[in-house]
Formats: sequence, structure tokens, C-alpha cells
Amino acid sequence: MELDAERMKIPQYQEADKRLREAVEQMAATQREELEGKDLRLPRRKVLRSLKAYWNGLTLFVEHPQIPMDNNGVKRAVRPSAIARKNFYGSGAKWSGDLMAMFMSLFQTLLLHQVDPRKYLTAYLQACADNRAQPPANIEPWMPWKFSSQKTTSQETGHDPGDVPGPSP
Repeated sequence: MELDAERMKIPQYQEADKRLREAVEQMAATQREELEGKDLRLPRRKVLRSLKAYWNGLTLFVEHPQIPMDNNGVKRAVRPSAIARKNFYGSGAKWSGDLMAMFMSLFQTLLLHQVDPRKYLTAYLQACADNRAQPPANIEPWMPWKFSSQKTTSQETGHDPGDVPGPSP
């Protein structure tokens, strides 16, 4: 992620950055003060020690604004696989869990490269069928970052019905 240098110069950004730094420093001071307390109960002391141990990583976003403050983006990315795992009742076997992990990785990679997973799988399985139930000899064009989803069904483009999305020429 690139930083917007111009945006970082405007007074509203600088004021928000100043307030953020003050708030983080206040949290650090509170954490230090509470850890010094003699009557601090063990569970709270453990939490504060953990906070102290991981403080640099937890506050990395202050010095590096390109790093998000939370991991909501990651949570959104893994949510489909977490929901799917609950729905796939038969995935108690290791092989099915491994297969699901491979597919979820493929789906996320396709989405990252803005490739429609349904079109990709349709095209790939059609290529396998056309190749007498064998994978295509050259797998390189099928890499998600090289796959072209420009060609679609005949309804959308007017091409022949056999014209499905496929690897870039």
C-alpha cells in the first residue's frame, strides 16, 4: 500500500495523527503504572505483561500508517472458509481438509487477481474434458495471474457456444 504524501500534509491528518500518538502514549503510561502496582491481581498482571511484551508489534501502525490498525480485512478474507468448514460436515478426514484448504487458497488467489472462480473452474474443467479427462499439458496459462477471463459465454459475447474463458493467448 502506498502512502498519500499530500494527504499526510493536511492539518486534519496531522491533528488526527497527533491525537493517535498521544492516545497510544497514554495507554503505554497506564500500562506501566498498573504493572508497578503491588496489589495487582495475577490475571490482570499476566495480561499487562503480555501487552508489554507485544507492545511494539501492537503499535507498529503508529509509525507505519500503511499497516492497518486491525486485521478486519484478513478476517473478511478467511470468513468464507470458516463458514464452509462448518457446512462441510464430511470434512473430518485429513484428505478432505487438505483438499478444502487447496481450493480455498485457489479461490482467494483468483479473487486477488480479479478472476471469477466459477468461470475459471468451468474453463479449466472443460479443458480437462477436452483433453480426455487429463489436465492440460501446459499448466502455466492456467495460473490465476495469467488467466484471462475476458471471453465469456455466447450469451454475453455472441461467440460460439464452445467459446469459454481460458488462458491468455
